[in-house]
Amino acid sequence: MRINTSKSKNHEFIYIIRDIYNSGSRTTKIYQKLGKIEDLCSEKTCPEMKSLLGQRIMLRN
Repeated sequence: MRINTSKSKNHEFIYIIRDIYNSGSRTTKIYQKLGKIEDLCSEKTCPEMKSLLGQRIMLRN
């Protein structure tokens, strides 16, 4: 699992995605939508947020 960001015209979203391998090809599926980066950074400081995201991914693996 890994973190993916998706940018739209007005916002940037953060997702936890997982890779699925099927006969040599890779596809990704969204595991969890975490929300807008502005909202996540307002709740926590950005370094704390990165640490928290890393912990969430480690728990999911």
